Amino acid sequence: MIEDILSQVKGDLLKDAISKYGLTETKAEQSVDVAKDTITEGFQNELKAGNISGLLSLFQGKTEILKNPIVLGLINQYAGKLISQLGLSTQAAEGISKFAIPFIVNQLTNKTAQENMDEGSLVEMLGKGLGDDILNQVKGNLPGGLGDALGGFFK
Repeated sequence: MIEDILSQVKGDLLKDAISKYGLTETKAEQSVDVAKDTITEGFQNELKAGNISGLLSLFQGKTEILKNPIVLGLINQYAGKLISQLGLSTQAAEGISKFAIPFIVNQLTNKTAQENMDEGSLVEMLGKGLGDDILNQVKGNLPGGLGDALGGFFK
């Protein structure tokens, strides 16, 4: 789902990175790839840590994006990666990260809020790419025995 959202908004992200921050087209493309990786890893790390309620609140549109601690963490991680991986200046990295991450997450949460996301669909969406051991751990963290009720969902 994150890749779908990125493909829809990539043009806006590229245009902003090039026009406002002076990135070359290549660096702008790379910055979008780094954004995807940062968001995917960040959400999966939250899932592994058992922060299902925080993620669910975000994906159900119950928290303001720019006040959400998950999103704020993603902004900081993304800015750091833009500096270390792409060699951007601190100013450019901060500017891009404060625009791109909330923009992408907002598009994502708009879509997931319409789909009435619950714990199971959240784990299904974010759990792709995680190993079985981590998925079983996450399953055990679901509230009210929901993980057990899902049965073989994670196999």
